[in-house]
Amino acid sequence: MFTFTKNNFMLALLALTTIYLLLAFASAVTERPGIDEGCFANPALNLIRSGHFGTTVLDSSANGLTRIEQRTYWVMPLHLLLQAAWYKVFGFSLFTMRGMSIFWGLIALFSWFFILKTLSGSREMALLMFFLMSVDYIFINIASSGRMDMMSAALGALSFLTYLKLREKNLYLAILLSQSLVVCSGLTHPNGGLVAFFGSLFLVLYFDHNMLRLKHLAFGIIPYIVGGACWLIYIMQDPIAFKVQFTANATMSGRLSLLSAPWRGFFLEFQKRYPLVFGLSGHSAGRTGPIYLKSIVLVAYLTGVIGSLLKPDIRRHKGLKALLFLTTISFCVLAIFDGQKLHYNMIYIAPLYVALLSSWGYVSLNEYKSKPLKTLFAISLLGVAMFQAGGIFLRAAQNSYSNDYLPAVNYLKQHALPSDLIMGSAALGFGLGFPDNLTDDVRLGFFSGKKPDYIVIEGEYDLAHQVYKEKAPEIYSHILKTLKDYQLVYVSRTFRIYHRSNEHKPSTN
Repeated sequence: MFTFTKNNFMLALLALTTIYLLLAFASAVTERPGIDEGCFANPALNLIRSGHFGTTVLDSSANGLTRIEQRTYWVMPLHLLLQAAWYKVFGFSLFTMRGMSIFWGLIALFSWFFILKTLSGSREMALLMFFLMSVDYIFINIASSGRMDMMSAALGALSFLTYLKLREKNLYLAILLSQSLVVCSGLTHPNGGLVAFFGSLFLVLYFDHNMLRLKHLAFGIIPYIVGGACWLIYIMQDPIAFKVQFTANATMSGRLSLLSAPWRGFFLEFQKRYPLVFGLSGHSAGRTGPIYLKSIVLVAYLTGVIGSLLKPDIRRHKGLKALLFLTTISFCVLAIFDGQKLHYNMIYIAPLYVALLSSWGYVSLNEYKSKPLKTLFAISLLGVAMFQAGGIFLRAAQNSYSNDYLPAVNYLKQHALPSDLIMGSAALGFGLGFPDNLTDDVRLGFFSGKKPDYIVIEGEYDLAHQVYKEKAPEIYSHILKTLKDYQLVYVSRTFRIYHRSNEHKPSTN
């Protein structure tokens, strides 16, 4: 099909890396921050500013997360700790937070390149995957978010790569290091850790089941003992707060509900997650455009999966067949353990879809004898890539950070006094500097009884309020009653700001 000299190959790799960085940075500097980013940045910032690991933007009296202002237990600690170190080096801002995810995206990108190169024995096939992944909409979207998902996914990919590279030289070391990375992935995000654990377990059994001894098991257990001990030291500082916070997050929105009926998880993947991710269930707040076209990517993914299953050269190839098993395992883990069906968790399987599409595409291109047919097929793959890159640029062109987020923050800066309590998304902290007078309470004081001076309603609050309307009418009634006591003083595409005083006239943006 196509071959490269060593120099040309390195130049192609450098060019594709540059494309990834351009797309990721374009997304990072134009996308308005989300609630999760604010909540996850806050404890890391507090650690370097005040020496404590609390999430002060949340109020334990409002959400029942015991002593959340003092210690953060509701999410895994490794991403938050690394953030603190990252801010020490690069300073704190929304963009430095997202820069850490871009860095981990680069690690994931190269990890999967070397995984496919190792499994297939073809650097050209791996380069095709590198190209398709460097412009993949899901991959770029997660890589430019301040959440922990990309870090967890990258550590999981590193665990696979480490095992594949070291297994023939030193099986003990391969197991020890790969499982250490699995533990780190799990201490970053549980779903990433589970995908990495079951995936790495498969690789060990698939390639080396005849070589395994009890000593290998002992080497594999060591990282879990060390990682568990480190986490336990932190947990024992306040075990009651840990139990309350961690349990609340683990059971939030039916996150673990599928364990009692795992078959439902597979149904919900197709009913909820995939329609959400691929534009078949409507826009997110503040978005416009032909979002249904994202389903083209889903068609490409399905083509790669089905095409690989039907292609004898892939099914019979031991390394490429491993990709089919890894994809199945990842799909099952997410189906069963992710009851919320969040779009973020697609990062734990999307690289495998891209790898299968690349494998099938490369093998098919080599099989075709007709040059026009080869050209048409290559153009189709290029079209999928360009379509995704175009989607990223379209999203960046909307620039929700500058056009929507900053004007709302600037209004608060101009009108709110330091003594005024602002109740709104933790994402406001990036613009306001995470002041003591900012609290994130989507229930608007239903439990805490607090009466803020300013209430900021945006897309994620609106979605939560719709859920309360259906499932917690008493909370929804309180929200409506509360807002009646406030004057709407600012309106934009995504944000509405309410003030208790009647002195302000509404401002639109």
